[in-house]
Amino acid sequence: DEDEDEDGDEDEDEDEDEDEDTYFTNMPLSWKMKPNVFSADLGNVIPHPRIKCDIFAVDLSAYHGLDIKNPHEMWYCLNTDMPLLEIDVQSWLFLAYITGDIEIPTSEIMRKQNEKDIIDSMDVPMIRLAMDAYYRRAVGELCEENEEHWFNNGTDSRYIAEYEKYKKYNLRLLARNMCDCSYPLNIGTYEHLNEMGEQLVRNDVECCLGRFRLKPNVKSRNTYRDFDASEVKSIYSGKAPVLLRKLWLDLEESDYDDLLEKNLNGEKSENFTPFVVPLKECIERENKVMEGIPSSYD
Repeated sequence: DEDEDEDGDEDEDEDEDEDEDTYFTNMPLSWKMKPNVFSADLGNVIPHPRIKCDIFAVDLSAYHGLDIKNPHEMWYCLNTDMPLLEIDVQSWLFLAYITGDIEIPTSEIMRKQNEKDIIDSMDVPMIRLAMDAYYRRAVGELCEENEEHWFNNGTDSRYIAEYEKYKKYNLRLLARNMCDCSYPLNIGTYEHLNEMGEQLVRNDVECCLGRFRLKPNVKSRNTYRDFDASEVKSIYSGKAPVLLRKLWLDLEESDYDDLLEKNLNGEKSENFTPFVVPLKECIERENKVMEGIPSSYD
């Protein structure tokens, strides 16, 4: 990383405001990472005195999207690779804060929860790699010394398992927000994802594996869109997506004319199901909510 010196220490010249919002400096002296796949090789790696928190999960200046210094200011903090779902959940959460359905915590409570989240996330190897310069250096040296190390191979089962833990942690944060704002989709809790939540994790990981499994030095017309998606399932119906009729690069505009024609004629097709949003009802509901919002949020 450009902001690290040769010893793995980040540049110490950042101004105080950036340090306050970017680096966590209160890791407990007694903290030790929970046993994981690197424990046998690395032992206990003492964390860097400044943990970088602007990459994953926690922004020290914000709490669930609320500015800690001015909670009337809100912004979207996205952690998953499912932005449409996450933006919708975050919007429900903001609305709950605005209307008073959820009480806005004190700044002290916000900071303490952020600290707990940081400490929790440090037990996830792939997240700690991005946050802790000492840990990143230790893992980097391990992988450089052994080019055949499994962590250098994105398709190794151990790498995939660690990647899944990282994805699962981020989804647990989203599940917590869903519970807090009574979002109408239950994927479990921060402590435990249910089957829907677990399937979302599998879907996310499988889609990423579609990229990992591509061989860059092999001549092929395959793209990540052509991967085997049989393990990707709808969290509602359990159905897998229909395979493309051709490789993505070989598709023509006319290849799906028959399905489009069926849809336009009102015929049912198992392979093409439009998603209809009751827009009028949604707008009417939002207008009623907006009428009751205090002007201080304008």
